[in-house]
Amino acid sequence: KYMEGALVEVCKSFTGILHDVPGNQNKISLLQDLVSDVESMNRVCFKGSLDTSTILCTHVIPELFKQGYFELVAAYLETKSPAVDKAQVERLVLDYVEEAVFSESENGDGIPHAIRCQDILGPLLPEARNGLQSIRRFLDASHFVATVIFNGKSVKPLRPLDFKSMSSLDAIETILRAVPD
Repeated sequence: KYMEGALVEVCKSFTGILHDVPGNQNKISLLQDLVSDVESMNRVCFKGSLDTSTILCTHVIPELFKQGYFELVAAYLETKSPAVDKAQVERLVLDYVEEAVFSESENGDGIPHAIRCQDILGPLLPEARNGLQSIRRFLDASHFVATVIFNGKSVKPLRPLDFKSMSSLDAIETILRAVPD
């Protein structure tokens, strides 16, 4: 646990200073340095005994999502390193997007970030494509109903979560009840 803790602290330091680093290219360079340093520390100090990809996917990638640095996650995926586990990142992307889109929040403030995440990382993660497309359909349905059918009417908009929790027939009936004309 002590050995892993040292690398976790390095990861926390990285995510803590990231907002102070000017320019995306500088942030990407710093991320590449972090990946290299974590691998080197693991090899030299811990004889390669730690799972560096899990450490990075647990302590760096989720923080990059929170801060909206999806381009950095893309750069991480493109890094040729054993510390990059694409399958772990795919799961994290799907979890992040699903949580942002289907949260109970009424304001939907995570949705623009989820769309941006999908647009940037989706093409790099073909295994996650079906899950991301399914989530996007809920977003599209919600957006269409809000902007075309409910446009200008004083009705409560249907969120993606509403569409996910009801059958197609229930969704149509709900829309028709809200806008009978």
